Amino acid sequence: MLTGSTSECLLETEFTMEMTPVKSKFELDSLEAFLRTEDNMQSMVECLNNLITASHLAKRVSAALRIILSDDFLIQCAWLDDGSRINLKRYVNLQNLLRLIAKPGEHSLGRLKFENILKSQIDKAQNSMIHCRTIQESDSEFTVHSSSSSTNISETNPSNPEFCPVNTKEEFDRLEEFLSSDINMQSMARRINRLMSAQDAANRFTEALHIVVSDGFLNQCGWVSESKCLTRTGLQSYVNFQNLLQLLAEDSRHTLRKADLEKWIKTEIKQVKDRIRSNCLKKSVNM
Repeated sequence: MLTGSTSECLLETEFTMEMTPVKSKFELDSLEAFLRTEDNMQSMVECLNNLITASHLAKRVSAALRIILSDDFLIQCAWLDDGSRINLKRYVNLQNLLRLIAKPGEHSLGRLKFENILKSQIDKAQNSMIHCRTIQESDSEFTVHSSSSSTNISETNPSNPEFCPVNTKEEFDRLEEFLSSDINMQSMARRINRLMSAQDAANRFTEALHIVVSDGFLNQCGWVSESKCLTRTGLQSYVNFQNLLQLLAEDSRHTLRKADLEKWIKTEIKQVKDRIRSNCLKKSVNM
């Protein structure tokens, strides 16, 4: 939530605005109250429009929701109250804000489509949290261990495997080496495939990418590395990683061209950078 005080939600400067995502029911209630006035609603719409680059209605709603609400809070929510979660349906002003973001100046998004987008984003937030928890599986999993002199692949306890996304270039390099074996590639694909729920190739690709690498690491990446930016990891050179994503996206039912894969990777990198930037601008707004 854009914060300053209970009644001041915006830091107005010509160049920068910060939005800190809602992390509690109290903050969501405060935001709902803040949005009751037309001036506050329009100020929030203007701020969010400056942060969102997507043009498709559904993608604009999804981007806005993930900027406004943190994933940690979103997993505590539901569209309808089930007695244990926060009922988003009762937050009418929040819904109106999201509709205005979908198509500025209009409330044109159909009710059912709007509800489905919110439900989908709640599910995605919950799934993303599951990826880093212990996952019970019946078959053996593999992990990559590194020392100063060698890199070894060993079996982990199949009753207690974990899958956490790559967070560093060192881990990413080890993953690329691990995937050079076809057996390891197939094992990793099976393992990740169990965590995925998307059906079409584009959404399967996006889901797989965010399972394999963290947003924090993706923010340090580009499609190609640049000599002027020594810390930027160029994903173009990680062929095994690309093959894994293509294998998961196609899933024996879809065909994914290399040109599409490159385009989607660039799009996801940009969206992650935009999202992180929107959450990490001037911290003084919270003071």
